[in-house]
Amino acid sequence: MLKVAGLALVSGAAFFSATPSWGGEATGSASVTIVSPLAITSATPLDFGALRGGAADGAVVVSPAGAARASGGARLLPGIAPRGAHFTVSGAPGRDYRINLPRQIVIAAVGPDNRLLLASDFSVLSETTRGMSLVGRLDASGSDAFSVGVRLTVPAHTPPGVYRIDLPVSVDYF
Repeated sequence: MLKVAGLALVSGAAFFSATPSWGGEATGSASVTIVSPLAITSATPLDFGALRGGAADGAVVVSPAGAARASGGARLLPGIAPRGAHFTVSGAPGRDYRINLPRQIVIAAVGPDNRLLLASDFSVLSETTRGMSLVGRLDASGSDAFSVGVRLTVPAHTPPGVYRIDLPVSVDYF
């Protein structure tokens, strides 16, 4: 009886040390494409034109194409034509990219006064996608351009002056 138990142990050890016959092995592959970095250039600054405030709050909306309309107490004046900001983009041909704009910016009066205006509700028009969207597409040569419009809030009794701010715009692939 003793001999049978020892034989069973040896037999079990051999069974557990064997390599399973249901395993397999394969070699995969990997690749990467390095694309040109995106570059953005400001070609034309945003300009609201000449306007005046009134006794009531108002607003001026400049479309990406440069069409402008005033409402409330704000009035557009002749002499300086409003225009949307214009940017050019270059990078990898055929790639989509995202346009990043602030939700709103505060525009300060030039000079010692602390007068402020609020710009918000930005809109974008891409030349390649032909739509109002925060997405652009680089053409076959790796180029695109887009224009930006915005709404300017003009509080009642806003004093005359020149108001100026940098418009932060960035782009990235997605």
